[in-house]
Amino acid sequence: MKKTKLALATTGICLAMFANSAAQAAAPTVSGQIGARIIDRNNLDREVEAYDMRLGFKGVGKYGNVTALYQLEIDYTGSANDSAVTSDAGDEIQIRNARLLFPTKYGTFVIAPKSPSSQFSVLYGAVDIFETNGANADNGTSRIFDQGQTSTHVLAWASPKKAGFKGLLSYLTGADSNGVDADYTTWWLDWEADKEGALSGLRAAVGQVFIDKKAIHAAATEQAVRTAASIGYKRGSFYVGATHETYDFDGFGAQDRQNTGIVASYTQNGYTLGVGQFNRDFDAAAMDTQDNSGTVISIKKQVDKDLMFFLESGDFDLEDQSSVSLGAKLSF
Repeated sequence: MKKTKLALATTGICLAMFANSAAQAAAPTVSGQIGARIIDRNNLDREVEAYDMRLGFKGVGKYGNVTALYQLEIDYTGSANDSAVTSDAGDEIQIRNARLLFPTKYGTFVIAPKSPSSQFSVLYGAVDIFETNGANADNGTSRIFDQGQTSTHVLAWASPKKAGFKGLLSYLTGADSNGVDADYTTWWLDWEADKEGALSGLRAAVGQVFIDKKAIHAAATEQAVRTAASIGYKRGSFYVGATHETYDFDGFGAQDRQNTGIVASYTQNGYTLGVGQFNRDFDAAAMDTQDNSGTVISIKKQVDKDLMFFLESGDFDLEDQSSVSLGAKLSF
């Protein structure tokens, strides 16, 4: 527990310094959320645990002729789930978001040691409607997609929105993989229909992540490419969305795979019924044992904008990935 106490103390000092500095320009907005659930995983013990606990600070200031947005968000999920058994397992407070954004008429420039992944939110948000079985690679329960929720060491430029289109280019540097520094480049293009037009409610996006060969294997001769495309449509209380992801490893064809998710939901009187079908399919027959597919069903009750309860069931092919969970999330 010493590491956790030290992390808490360090976090407190950093936040105090941050708030004092930010107050010189603009007082930061404080927000957060506490997500907790009881989960029964197939072939594993039933647990009461945190699944999404955050505390964040954000604001905007004018510095001479430069406008800057600042964001700092801490993730307490790992520490909240710490116990006497796992206290030395490295479960620590994590920085989920630490970035500066500089909006201009030419677009927004971003520098972020760590940041929520826009690649994830734009391309996988179309199917990210569940609490336990989220569409991110590190949801901790089921595994379908390969894109995580966060990115590190990011330099990015986001375009202004025109005719419903907006895009992003980013360069991720300094990620340590296989003992060496490996760099990534990414892009995405997003389109949203005019809210007053005939296609109102329709949204589509496509993007790619180019992964340095050093991050794949010491013997790799080519970079890997992850490509994703998504589409979503909302009309009144109904929503339907889909995301397709392909992963191409030149020279390591056994790892090539295609991952797909299709979801639908209906909301009425604060209740939302959600259903989803997911599939993870390796191209090589030798990897058939790693293929995975599953169905997720959930019922959510939004008591008000800040409090939500849910019941969710996920049934997957791979062992230990099926679960039933009951939980709540409170935002503030």
